[in-house]
Amino acid sequence: MMSCFKKFLGFSRDYEWVLIQDPTLLCSENYELTNLGFSRGMLLFHVFSVAVGIGIGLPFYVVSKTNELRRKNNLSADNDLAVLYEYYSPRVPAFEAVVLIRKLALLTISISAWVKNSVIQSIVALVINSIYSILFFAVKPMVYHPTAAIKDKNLFDMTEIAASVATITGNIIALLIAIEQEEIEEGGGSIGDNSM
Repeated sequence: MMSCFKKFLGFSRDYEWVLIQDPTLLCSENYELTNLGFSRGMLLFHVFSVAVGIGIGLPFYVVSKTNELRRKNNLSADNDLAVLYEYYSPRVPAFEAVVLIRKLALLTISISAWVKNSVIQSIVALVINSIYSILFFAVKPMVYHPTAAIKDKNLFDMTEIAASVATITGNIIALLIAIEQEEIEEGGGSIGDNSM
C-alpha cells in the first residue's frame, strides 16, 4: 500500500494528498498515485516485469531442472543444483518451487497497489499460509532427519510445524490489528479515545 498524507497548503484549509516518500507526487484520497509520469511508469513496468520473470520464471526453472535430474537419476549431492532439492524427498524434489510461489504471493499481496485494505491483505496472507501449511503436511516433502530428543519424529517436519504455528498466529494477530484499526478509522477516533 502506498503511504500518502494530507499536506496543508499554507494558512488556508486547502490541502492535497501527497506520497510520504516523495511529497512532490500527488495521490488521490484513496491513496493512488495520480501523476506518475513516463519515467516512473517505465520504472514500475520494469519492476513488474522483473518480478513476474523471477516470480514465475524461477519456480518454473526449479521444476524443470529437478524433474530433468530425477529422470536422469542424477539427484546427487555433488550436483551444482543440489541446493534446490537436497532437503526434499526424491519423490518431490521440486517442492522448492512451491515455497517460491508462496513467497511471491505473500510479497505481491503485501505491496499490492490494487489491494489497499489491510484487512483483506491480512486475510489473503492467512489463506496463503494456511494453504501452504496444509499442502506441506499433506505432501510431507522433507527428507527424514531423526532427532534424538523425540523418537520417530522428523526434525524438519517439527521445525515446519513450529514455523507454521508462528506464521499463522502472526497472521491472525495482524488480522485482528487491521480490523481494530479499520474500526478506529471508520469511527473517526483514535487509540485510547474514550469519546466514542
